[in-house]
Amino acid sequence: MSNQETWFREFARRLGQVGPLNSPSSREKLESDLRPIVRTAMRGNGPAWMVGWVQSRLTPNGPADPLRDVPPLARELCDRLLARLDPLSGRETVVGL
Repeated sequence: MSNQETWFREFARRLGQVGPLNSPSSREKLESDLRPIVRTAMRGNGPAWMVGWVQSRLTPNGPADPLRDVPPLARELCDRLLARLDPLSGRETVVGL
């Protein structure tokens, strides 16, 4: 198992202890909790795969700006984590077809 997979599994285990992730407040909390992780990776610290992921998404035009870059990266990471934990979470339910 890769370091990335181990990290995701541990993170998912901890999230499961928090409660349901399908509410807007849970999603906002998760995004907020991911911001320091993204900020740390932006500085080149943390797991190599996370640093690489963050740096690959930064714009090549000038230095990274944490105020500008961290929120959308945390949002994207949140989306990816939630999709991995619950692949059906982003789908709408249609009744009466």
